[in-house]
Amino acid sequence: MADPSSAAELVAASRKKETQGGLALVSGWMRHAFTANLGFKAVAFLMAGSLFILVNSDEDTVVPVSVRLSYDAPREGLTLVEKPPATARVGIKGSRRRLKRLIESNLDPIQVTLTNTGEFLLRAEMIKPLPKGLEVASISPSSVTLLYESTEDKSVVVRPRIIGEPAPGYRIESVTVTPKKLFVRGAESAVARLTELTTAPITVAGLSESRTTTVALEPPAFPAQVLQDEKLTAAAEVSVSVQILIVRASGALPAQQLSVKIIGANVGSSAVAGWNVTPATVSIVLRGYKDVLRTLDADSINAQVLLYPGDQNTRAARMAPVVVAGVPQGVAVEISPRVVRLTPR
Repeated sequence: MADPSSAAELVAASRKKETQGGLALVSGWMRHAFTANLGFKAVAFLMAGSLFILVNSDEDTVVPVSVRLSYDAPREGLTLVEKPPATARVGIKGSRRRLKRLIESNLDPIQVTLTNTGEFLLRAEMIKPLPKGLEVASISPSSVTLLYESTEDKSVVVRPRIIGEPAPGYRIESVTVTPKKLFVRGAESAVARLTELTTAPITVAGLSESRTTTVALEPPAFPAQVLQDEKLTAAAEVSVSVQILIVRASGALPAQQLSVKIIGANVGSSAVAGWNVTPATVSIVLRGYKDVLRTLDADSINAQVLLYPGDQNTRAARMAPVVVAGVPQGVAVEISPRVVRLTPR
């Protein structure tokens, strides 16, 4: 009788060979399917791809482009009142393949001209040169309204635009502009409202000395333009000289009350004690450069009258001038009252 375990092993081995044979057969078939007639298959793949691109390229679509608008005055002596749009947004329709030929910068500007105030219609035939197979789908805005007025000239002042503050203790004494006035030209109503031209900002922050600078003008509101040497000139190209004079700033300290001291001039302190002053206090105001006033030591300033040996001899009352000591040179002192009554006790 045969061994059962040996029979089972034989059956398993047989099934494994059958499985391996089947896999090899499938693998060989797939390899043959991909490699057989490889050249024809590559050509077919390229043709399918080209057909896909061609079909998609021929689909119509709309792309937006900008077309410049150019304006001509209807006749001499008229000026636009409001600034018109510089460009129109145009939708161009066509296949993707044809749209590739469209170069936005090659489109001619649209010449907008009216004999007078009115509406100018933007039409499809104005968009050119347009490649064959493309068409205008939309134009925005579809029209432009132009308003003209008589052209006027006017002389206006030039105002410097100063920003910031000088260094502490300094101030702006004066500002001189050259030229002081300039002519502008534009629509009558706009020029009537214009009262001045301003310069570009000039900073004086932290300055402690004078300066002269050359700056450009800020552009006036449309439609006014600067007129220089009988020619319309861009404001940024007009040079203006500005001289700023910076000086030390003067000021005054708030009034303060000081007790009047009697100081002996070759007179002993015991003698000084025998005299009085009326009034006993005076008011003083100190004036000078602000940077100097800020450095003053208030405790070092005092008001005094002098007692002389002759006063001791006569023992007579008299009016004595008040002197303020401890004030640096260059600082003026206002005293009230300026004299007091010196009397013996």
